[in-house]
Amino acid sequence: MKRIKQLEREILQMRGKHSDTIQQLKAKFLQEKSEYTEESNEKIEELSREANKVSADQIFDFVETMGLVGNFSSIFRL
Repeated sequence: MKRIKQLEREILQMRGKHSDTIQQLKAKFLQEKSEYTEESNEKIEELSREANKVSADQIFDFVETMGLVGNFSSIFRL
């Protein structure tokens, strides 16, 4: 009977440790997920800005090549 009680206490201790470990892993996962999401959003914003700049440069180069700079400038007030 004594051994059974001892094993039951050990089981309760192990459950507590297991629960703590799971909580720590979950907290770490959520923190890493948050950091990754933030990094991803920053990278997307950076790439978007770069793409917009390249796009605007290409449009301007095209308009300049076509000799429409005067018309383009008056329309968009460059």
